[in-house]
Amino acid sequence: MFSIRLIRTLLRPVAALILSNALVSAAPLEQWHWRSPLPQGNSLRSVAYGNGLYVAVGDLGTILTSPDGTNWVRQTSGTTSGLRDCAYDGGIWIAVGDLGTVLTSPDARVWTSQYPGTFFSLNAVTYGNGQFVAVGEATTILTSSDAVSWTSRSSGALDLFDVIYEDGVYVAVGGNRGSANTLAAGIIISSADATSWTRRETLPDAAVLSVTYGAGTFVAAAQNSYRLTPALWVSDDGYSWEPRGVNVNHWPDARVAYGNGVWVLAGSGFDSIYFDTGAIAISTNLQSWSQVVSNTAAASAIVYSQGKFVMSRTDGTVLISSDGRTWINPHGEYSRDALYDVEYVNGGWLGLAYDRLLGSADGAAWTNIVVFTNNFDALACGNGACVVASYWQVWRSSNLVDWTNVTAGLGESFAPGIANVTFGGGLFVAVSSIDGTAFTSSDGLEWSRWQVTAPETDMHLQGIAYGGGRFVAVGPEALATSPDGTNWHAVQTNFIHMSTVTWGNGRFVAVGPYGSMTTTDGTNWLSQSVTQFRVSDVAFGGGFFVAIGNHDPYASVEAPVWVSTDGLNWSRRHLHVARFLYTVTFGNGTFLVTGMSGIVLQSDPVVNLTVQIGPEPQLTLSGSAGRSYRIDHADGPHAAWRPLRTVFLDTGSMTLNDGEAAPTRFYRAVLLP
Repeated sequence: MFSIRLIRTLLRPVAALILSNALVSAAPLEQWHWRSPLPQGNSLRSVAYGNGLYVAVGDLGTILTSPDGTNWVRQTSGTTSGLRDCAYDGGIWIAVGDLGTVLTSPDARVWTSQYPGTFFSLNAVTYGNGQFVAVGEATTILTSSDAVSWTSRSSGALDLFDVIYEDGVYVAVGGNRGSANTLAAGIIISSADATSWTRRETLPDAAVLSVTYGAGTFVAAAQNSYRLTPALWVSDDGYSWEPRGVNVNHWPDARVAYGNGVWVLAGSGFDSIYFDTGAIAISTNLQSWSQVVSNTAAASAIVYSQGKFVMSRTDGTVLISSDGRTWINPHGEYSRDALYDVEYVNGGWLGLAYDRLLGSADGAAWTNIVVFTNNFDALACGNGACVVASYWQVWRSSNLVDWTNVTAGLGESFAPGIANVTFGGGLFVAVSSIDGTAFTSSDGLEWSRWQVTAPETDMHLQGIAYGGGRFVAVGPEALATSPDGTNWHAVQTNFIHMSTVTWGNGRFVAVGPYGSMTTTDGTNWLSQSVTQFRVSDVAFGGGFFVAIGNHDPYASVEAPVWVSTDGLNWSRRHLHVARFLYTVTFGNGTFLVTGMSGIVLQSDPVVNLTVQIGPEPQLTLSGSAGRSYRIDHADGPHAAWRPLRTVFLDTGSMTLNDGEAAPTRFYRAVLLP
């Protein structure tokens, strides 16, 4: 399958079309693909089954569908709001979420936004007795017969987290999770018509997070942070409830499901993107429990249909089980070690995950190469060797298996404070975030120490790059350049806090959280502020600079990704990722982005065709070096495509003229197999 991208020129009615083997996209580097985890890595918050389809929903408007719980397809939701729950009945799929988000669909593929009359976040939705019932913040309860027109039934001070309809009764649960300033509390309410609700139980110290039904019994799971075990409440009719103990050490945030004679209890230790460890226990009688899985990603919801349990998890993956005891990830388990530095070396990827060095041939499947006894966060390779570095130590290897600690050779300081390292001009050069120190080595074994100073300021260097015969290092207060890594010229800047720097297209580009700076000679810089930039890493390839960054980890907002051809003028791209991003690297014609919890995304192959008009149209093709491309033309919007030229890119770009162009001509570039 091919995709077409349109780029308009400004000089006369000639356009360039770019075509590469990818999905439809409006601009270069608009399409990105999850490599790890699969099917994707945004937190999933719920999973449901209906009309022959499993549907899972989550952060940033994520919607996944599957006919079997194994093969999942991402659907376009039309929203970036977090989705908290979904349900099916009455011929309608419905999803609810943050800020009163309500989406409906007849097939779970094409979704329409509805307005429920509230901006309170909705945490759960169910269908029963001819109506949908949604619940959420501030005891919000909404009802609707068609999921379009909604009526408010209740409001109050406590949040509602879950709702179900079974055996002629609606049951909703909720409370207050508690904080430094408020005590935890929980409630269970029920209703025969979803209009008049009665509080059935009040828990003094635990919010009730979920409720389910099976074998003629309602079961609610309450948060119990004090004993680190869930507190269960059971009822035969949804009105009268009694507590039930759990005899396994578990986690406070619990989800419960029933199927095939087995109760499944899954939970997590922390409701946070940093600590999403969970466990799974099973029971046949709700009294005696056996833990069957530990140290797994936290469950967010469980559904039983088609003879199997399907569990959604906060790491964006799913588990399936036929008996509740044995669980598998249909896409295989993945490494949750975050890659903090990645290099493309000798036709493959190397990734540094603190105390591990991983390798990958394609950016998708990663295997451990070596496990260190220390943590590292900077990696560089060259001259037949690789170097890993951290604030405290530097190690070197010529085969990636046997490593030597070379820290002692960096000088008298007990901690070199290395923030980054690169290779260029036959040298490894590392920079320190402590005192403006640079270290150089031709082989990674023997190092020399040099001082980088700037007028009236301390130097805290964070990034370094090589290109055009010189090194450039950047930090919060200053920029420095050197032709040999030894003699440095530094200049102070009060413009932008620079985080890192790269070389490409004949210039250095440095980026920070508020904007970018560029230079061709390392001394004379141009700067540009960028609203909502928030980036911390940058790479160049295929004619493009790509900058990535971070966000508030608790806000579930999209991480920033920006693209530029000159390092000053940036346009935003959308990866639809609600995770911290750590590093971006270019290799084999694609960009690879890594982030927290082991996430990896990869761009389509970069193929860029632009047109400038002179006496003849001048075409510039950029793409992966060492690959063949065909440039086609069409003399009108409805004309057939015809080959113009087949070219091989030696260096990653080339320019050619079309001396036979018609007054209106379209072009496209095809990446050949």
